[in-house]
Amino acid sequence: MSQKYEIGDLIEIGSFSEVYKFINKKNSYISAGKIFSLENYKKSSYIIEENILKFVNHPNIIKYKESFSDDKNHYIITDYYPNGNLKNLCKNRENKLTEPEIKYYVSQMVSALIYLKKNNIVHRDIKPHHFVISDDMKIKLCGFHVAKQLEFEKEKIKGNSGTASYKAPELVSNEYYSFEVDVWSLGITIFSLFFGSSPFVGKTKEEIYEKIKFGKYSFPKECDISPIAKDLIKRILITDTSRRLTIEEVYSHEFLKFGIPKTMPLSTLKKDPPIEFIIEYSQEKSIKENTKENIEEITNLKKKLENVNNLLLKEKKISQLLSDKVKLLEGQLKEEKNKNKELIVKSKEIEEIKNNASNKDNIMNLMNKLLLKEEEIQEMKSRYPFEILKGEKLMSLIFISNNQEIHYSIICKDSDKFTNVENLLYDEYPKYGESENFFISEGNKINKYKTLKENNLKNGSIVMLFPMNEED
Repeated sequence: MSQKYEIGDLIEIGSFSEVYKFINKKNSYISAGKIFSLENYKKSSYIIEENILKFVNHPNIIKYKESFSDDKNHYIITDYYPNGNLKNLCKNRENKLTEPEIKYYVSQMVSALIYLKKNNIVHRDIKPHHFVISDDMKIKLCGFHVAKQLEFEKEKIKGNSGTASYKAPELVSNEYYSFEVDVWSLGITIFSLFFGSSPFVGKTKEEIYEKIKFGKYSFPKECDISPIAKDLIKRILITDTSRRLTIEEVYSHEFLKFGIPKTMPLSTLKKDPPIEFIIEYSQEKSIKENTKENIEEITNLKKKLENVNNLLLKEKKISQLLSDKVKLLEGQLKEEKNKNKELIVKSKEIEEIKNNASNKDNIMNLMNKLLLKEEEIQEMKSRYPFEILKGEKLMSLIFISNNQEIHYSIICKDSDKFTNVENLLYDEYPKYGESENFFISEGNKINKYKTLKENNLKNGSIVMLFPMNEED
């Protein structure tokens, strides 16, 4: 053994080691010394612990000082933390820690685990017993004898290490795992700080493991725990690792966003914190929770307002489309009205023509305009008997005025009575025949002929004679 230290009181006995106070002979500074027999040290995993402690440097992780050996034992020297660990604290306080105290300690645990993850270290035995309390009431993570430093960030490992009731489902099921096992154990530790024990208890390890595999646990019926704290525990203790919170997500959880004391009274090692302390952080919690609720309410109102604005914008677009459609329809209606007016005018003209054609006196006036004398008309009637009536007889004579060009039509139902109609037009009325423009209607078509011949006439034909010369 080194001549530097004097061995003091026993602190703790472990499976392969014993921990004593080591007192510096020069300055009386007290450290903690873990003593192994050389045989046990070489066989155990404490070599890994020593290497990790040499590597890490974080305010919430136990501080390594030095190590040495003699001919019998190996010694690892670390800082000494006289206030025990969180397990002792819970026992001294009869498992009645207040929520501000638990937030104070959990925030430091999370900080340490984030640091370990960044350095690819999986602790594999997180529990209250492995968080010791310093003189200034800060906690320090220890117990690295089953820890594992990964070669790369996404490496998966196997191995059933740790304390039974704090093990993760993937660990007890002998599956590959990584940093998520430490998050699970953190969730068990938080539960233990609230209620004094792990949620997974049983008479045997097998019984405990069976509950852990299926995530079977419940909160005590009467428990003083906030909904936010309960939510954090529920979201950690999920057997499906893809749904379990990561350590970064635990850090961002509402439970650790407010109401965290900056310091902790030394008196809380034995008794509840002063009422003023509890009120102070409870008020902070209340104020921040209300602020959070107000922010959420404002956010929801903004979303609703945005939805309303979107609806109004859509309605405006629809209204514009409808307005454009109405204008289009109005234009079409106006166009249709104009067409209807034209049709009405034409209809009136046709009706007027019909009325004129059906009126004997008007027809006679039209005949006079065509320079046909009354005696000539009578002569036509004597040769080719027909009546100038309303088209009720077999034959009728109709005169139509169109664009100041006057012509007349002979409508015949029985073409055999008009055998000599060509002679009628040419012989009797040569001034009309000279035009050589004769039009005969045939169904819906009107065909033009230079001369009017008998074989052009058919039953129901209309013969039209233009008294004025036509260019076409």
